[in-house]
Amino acid sequence: MYLCIIMKKQHFIVIILSFCILAFLSSCKRERIPDGVMDTATMAAFLTEAYVIESYNSIIISRTPDSLGYILNAAYDSLYAKYGITPTDYDSSMAYYIRQPKILEEINKRVTENLRKKKE
Repeated sequence: MYLCIIMKKQHFIVIILSFCILAFLSSCKRERIPDGVMDTATMAAFLTEAYVIESYNSIIISRTPDSLGYILNAAYDSLYAKYGITPTDYDSSMAYYIRQPKILEEINKRVTENLRKKKE
């Protein structure tokens, strides 16, 4: 009788532990990135190049006024074409990552590192 009670307790503990492990594993899944949103590596590369364009543009404008923004527009058109996206795709990606602050922080760290490497 006593042995039967111990067996039931062990069985109960195994069931509880199994449930806890399953709950833990299911909570560890990363959220799937929606269609039309750039992955983190592509987003970091895109933003790195966008910051370089913005820096270059501020230098050019200080020397030769580009009142219609032809240089900047052409540079961004080229960047969008390089990554095979549209401005709307970029906006969707940025909107998604703004709602994911931890992931956006990782992207920003990559961008900072990429810019540091370009500077060297």
